[in-house]
Amino acid sequence: DIQVVKQKEVDIVSNSTITNVCQNGEFTVNYELFNDHCSASDSLTIELEVPTGLTLEPLGFFSQGNPVKIGSFNPEELRFIQARLSVNEQASIGQDVDLVLKVIPDGCYQTSSDTTVISFIDSPFSSLTKTFTSVNDTFTFDITVCNSVEDTIRNVQVTDNIPSSFQLI
Repeated sequence: DIQVVKQKEVDIVSNSTITNVCQNGEFTVNYELFNDHCSASDSLTIELEVPTGLTLEPLGFFSQGNPVKIGSFNPEELRFIQARLSVNEQASIGQDVDLVLKVIPDGCYQTSSDTTVISFIDSPFSSLTKTFTSVNDTFTFDITVCNSVEDTIRNVQVTDNIPSSFQLI
């Protein structure tokens, strides 16, 4: 007999698997953490592995630093984490780097991770930023694109994926 046992881990969903960022640009990555098991995790450490070329801004979830320790994470609980990053002078145009969010549990859960590929691109944009706000379980996603040159830029296309647990209204 073969028995398959699903390891306990926290599911992580990010808003993007690839993000293009410009020199001196800023961007936001949204993560959705979900405990799909029948037991709570007593304590979790959330760590964002920030690669060379990026700086994690001390805002929101990461305002007290990185990594962040959180208490109990209950079954069926959903948490949102937002990380705001800026491109620093160590970024190399044309280079791709991996931004990795790790959820490291205390106890019987397995470590979970999610990787977002960041591409440093040469573009006239100074920034492309995505943020979300929540009011009474209604979430608003805002995308802001800033043009840092004086010329008009045409035929710019920006696409975005909302987290799978959301419904467009």
